[in-house]
This record gives sequence, structure tokens and C-alpha cells, in this order.
Amino acid sequence: MGNSIARLAPALPTLVLERVSARQFDAEFRAVFDARFAELFRWLDRYSGDASLAADAAQETFVRLYQRGEMPTDLRAWLVSVALNLVRDEQRRGARRRRLLQRRAVADTMADAAPSPEDDVLAVERRALVRRALYTLSERDRALLLLREEGYSYRELASALSLVEASVGTLLARAKVEVVGIDVAAEPLRRARLRHPELDLRQVQGEGAWPLQDASFDAVWAGEVIEHVADTAGWLSELRRVLRSGGELLLSTPDHGRLQMLRWALAPRAFDAHFDPRVDHLRFYTRRTLTELLEGFGFHDVDVRSAGGPPGARRRLLASARRSRF
Repeated sequence: MGNSIARLAPALPTLVLERVSARQFDAEFRAVFDARFAELFRWLDRYSGDASLAADAAQETFVRLYQRGEMPTDLRAWLVSVALNLVRDEQRRGARRRRLLQRRAVADTMADAAPSPEDDVLAVERRALVRRALYTLSERDRALLLLREEGYSYRELASALSLVEASVGTLLARAKVEVVGIDVAAEPLRRARLRHPELDLRQVQGEGAWPLQDASFDAVWAGEVIEHVADTAGWLSELRRVLRSGGELLLSTPDHGRLQMLRWALAPRAFDAHFDPRVDHLRFYTRRTLTELLEGFGFHDVDVRSAGGPPGARRRLLASARRSRF
């Protein structure tokens, strides 16, 4: 009997320690999940362009962390490395999914499945422009920029993406997307600088050439601008000049479709208010006239859609087009 007790006794402390260790890991895991899951999902969603894929990859990453049974030395880098491999594996397995991701990056964000407030429509279009710019980058550069924006250090970036830490700064500089904003008025620029002091914002003259180099931009976003322009030909010529060959134009402007015009015609006061000569809207566009205008200035792949408001009475035109190649 004594011998049996002697043989069992050493196992008891080990068993207790294992239970305590398991409870400690469970507590650590819950804390890590609460602190990091949303961050990981947000980054994966922006990286892949597919919220469903991002959610699956983030969940599977935390399942693997729990199965691991211990926290890695560099936790954030481990989470990104595992999640990134999961996303890449899934993308390789499905050509159909890859086509879906590409469509989301260019066209799906302009879809109008349900009515949206006007501000939401413009926000969607801005996100479309950012996503298109991101999808011109390599997978590595896209991951670098998005992770850096999430606050990852150079060491964490190097560990997550299997890079030499000394090269991270150079790679970020090469991949960085530069944004320049211009306006003819000082006040909008002042407000924009307060909200985004990191951006390069410049005031330009209402007429004449912009102080920007030829073919210096990959994309241009002009939200609610073209309707204010008196010299439309001059404005479009400048816009075309600064776009590189094959560069993309995205713009929005109020829609003046036939049903909308009929509604105004049936409400004389609303009609007078909208077309009051003292307002700052100088030009009025329909899908057909905006399409013909852009095509006439050498843009191709022109796509003009109505958005915002109920079907048949949309409030906005959303246009995308590419500059003809040199």
C-alpha cells in the first residue's frame, strides 16, 4: 500500500500545475480575444475585400491559437502570419472567390441594392477609390500599409510578413500612397486640414492650369465638384492632364433624370429653388449627358450609375472612367 502511495504522490503536483496552467491560458486567451479579434478582422477585411472570408480567417486563427495551448512570443505578428496564410490558401483554392474579390474592388462598391442616404453613397464611393488604389499594390505592400496603419511596429511587420526588419522602412516608403487635395476656396481646405493634418492640401485658381505635374496621379476623386465648374472643358482638360495613362476618374454629381425633373416641374417652388440663378450649381447632368461628356474628352470604360433615393428618383450620379492610354 505504501509503495502504491509513493508512486502516485509525485503525479499530484504535476496534475495540479497543469490545471492551474490551463486556467491561466484560458484567461489569457479570453483577454487576447477581446483585445485583438476586432483588430485582426478589420485588417483582414480591408486586405481581402471580403468580410465573410475575413471573419472565417480571424475565427480560425484564434481556434489555432487555442489549440496551440500557449501564447507565442510575438503575439500580434503570429496572429497576422497565421491569418494571412489562411486567406492566401483560401484565395488560391477558389478562382471564383478571386473573381469576386476583384469585382468588389472595382464595381461592386458602386452597386445600389438598397437606398442609402446621400452621405453614405459618397462614403461608399470614396472607399471604392481607396480599395482600387490598394488593389494596384502587391499583396506584400498592401499588407504592409494596412498593418502599419493599425499601429504595428517595424519589428512586428518584419516578423508577420517574413521580412528583414531593416528593410521595412524602405518598403513602406516605396508602397506609400500619396494623396493631394485641391480646392479653389480657402475655407474647405482649412476645415480639411483640421481633420486631416497629414494630407497635402493646396488651393488652386478657379481658371487656368493646376500646379501639378503631367501624368502624376493614378486616380482622381471629384465628389460633387463638376456641377460647380463654369469652364467644364478647361476643368476636364486639366483633370485628364494630371492623370497617368490608364488612370482612373471617379466623380459624383446630382442626378437630373426625367422623373426627377418631372417632380420638380410639378412643384414650382421646388423647381425655382433648385434652379435659382444665385445658387452655386452651374451645370446639370443626366446619365446620358455625363457619359457623352466624359467619352468626348478621351475617357473610356465610362460607367455612370444612379444612386441614393428610391428607384426612378435617384439623387446622385456616380461615374467611373479611365483615361485613354498614351
